[in-house]
Amino acid sequence: MISTRRRPRSTSLEDSRLRTVCCLFLDSNRDVSPEGIIRTPQLPGFACLAAIHLLVAAGTAQAQSCEPIQFKRGHSSGTVRGIAPPDDVVCYELRTSAGQRADVSVEGNNIVLSVSGLVDGRDQYSFTTEKKTYRIEVGQLMRSISDEPFALTVSVR
Repeated sequence: MISTRRRPRSTSLEDSRLRTVCCLFLDSNRDVSPEGIIRTPQLPGFACLAAIHLLVAAGTAQAQSCEPIQFKRGHSSGTVRGIAPPDDVVCYELRTSAGQRADVSVEGNNIVLSVSGLVDGRDQYSFTTEKKTYRIEVGQLMRSISDEPFALTVSVR
């Protein structure tokens, strides 16, 4: 059952996306107020619930905390070993200075890495860094039923 209580007006991006997505699934006969309130008694149940699920999952992925990568004193590279679950990614953060050369690679069966804003679904990638923190995610390419071990190697020179 869907609650009919009216929520206070929100300007958050997720709320505006949700209203937009739910409204996209409406028939043209239905009327939607400027506040995003549906003025008919029926709600497009499955489509709207699917949209809500996708937005919650996207919000959860963005809110995931990442483990910082720190090299041993005097070293500029290292390897992190971990386990990639079938339904999620393992997240790492790499803080760099501008003009450095970063090399990232991952080993494992069915395992790929992504560097947010740069590349997705690779087993290795090299790039010139900016002064910022990069988000590196490791996950399964094709979702399996079990966890998959991996080794992520990172070098910054």
